[in-house]
Amino acid sequence: ESRKQQIQRRRQEREVEAQENERFVSSVTNGVEAPPFELPAEPEQRLTVPTQCLGMVIGKKGEHLKSLEQKYKVSVKLDTDETAGLCTICVSGKSSKSVAA
Repeated sequence: ESRKQQIQRRRQEREVEAQENERFVSSVTNGVEAPPFELPAEPEQRLTVPTQCLGMVIGKKGEHLKSLEQKYKVSVKLDTDETAGLCTICVSGKSSKSVAA
């Protein structure tokens, strides 16, 4: 079997597998309605701090934020409102315990 034939055979196998997967999903979800509510997003915690304190939160070259993200497996986003002099820190993660920490 040549290399070109192998590539064509694999492509056909992938297409057949994709079709089988689609048929399976459609047979399982046949007649099932979507829930009447939205599923909850990742847990998140919002904190509002003065922009003057933002340096302490971020740390030198972002060290504090990076260490928080790595240690607790969370995502930290900052939203600064210059007119009010406040910054909103949004901490989100997979579990509410990691976000609370």
